[in-house]
Amino acid sequence: MKWKVRDELTDRGYKFSYDGLNRLTTATYGEGASLSANLNRFDESITAYDKMGNILAMQRQGKLDSGYGLMDYLTYTYTGNRLTKVSDVATAPITYPGAFHFNNALFSTDFLKKELHKVRAILCQYTFCDCGFWVKQER
Repeated sequence: MKWKVRDELTDRGYKFSYDGLNRLTTATYGEGASLSANLNRFDESITAYDKMGNILAMQRQGKLDSGYGLMDYLTYTYTGNRLTKVSDVATAPITYPGAFHFNNALFSTDFLKKELHKVRAILCQYTFCDCGFWVKQER
């Protein structure tokens, strides 16, 4: 999959890999015509699935203060097939303007409220409607 950003000449994109059950295992980021430049800056890998096909763990690479590296190491908890918790065990600080470190998410069935804790322990609550659109943010 490739794309270009407005007013830039560089192709950007991902190459995808799948396991024997055709489940996504890696999305490898690259730039240029063959996506072979600036590799691994924004890679994503799903490291575990449960027997029902739910993602149990995922690693995401991204921009950090000191370059690029592990940004998120997310673990997912389910009740049946319903996602109930997402935890991030990555420790790299992300402090560039507008960024936050995802520490915890709690899900409920009443209007899909999520709680996200910012780096400096500022609690933000994001509310999404049942179709997945962001409705509001509260601090």
